[in-house]
Amino acid sequence: MARVSNNFNNIAFTLADHHQFRKCWMFSGPNAITAEANIVGQQNSIFVSTLPSSLQSVLDATFMIRPEHQVLYVKSVHLDCLLLVEREMYVIDIVTKDDIPILLQISHILQHEGTWIVCGFMNTVEQYNRLLDSYTVQASTEYTAVSPNEIISTGPIATNRINNSCQLHLPYRISKP
Repeated sequence: MARVSNNFNNIAFTLADHHQFRKCWMFSGPNAITAEANIVGQQNSIFVSTLPSSLQSVLDATFMIRPEHQVLYVKSVHLDCLLLVEREMYVIDIVTKDDIPILLQISHILQHEGTWIVCGFMNTVEQYNRLLDSYTVQASTEYTAVSPNEIISTGPIATNRINNSCQLHLPYRISKP
């Protein structure tokens, strides 16, 4: 090995260097980082008319998806670097004045003609608890539909129920891109 690489002093450095160059070469191709959707779990093709009527009106107003259209309904999907899971909470916006998160609790993950749509309930922060280092979250009963690229967090945010209130702890600071 030392004769082939012409390095008689530091073989480990040479191997690491060659390995890094190989990885760079592999990732420089046209298909290295593609926009993929890995669906985890069950998937169903359903008509929009089977969804709740308030969600149907939101889909019609936001994405022009009518009740007679067919959509792909999934419980969980991994889109590029974003993991979306039904019934989990995600940060969709930050109030920049106080760094207060605006959250979405996912109820439906849909795909219509190649476009992914995340539907759920908007949650707002009611108060910050310094003792627990967490936010008390208040849920809404109105549906919201957003595109996955509007979600700021890359994965679900853990929530806890304490005394019939939802508590949310952000282990790191999330900022707008």
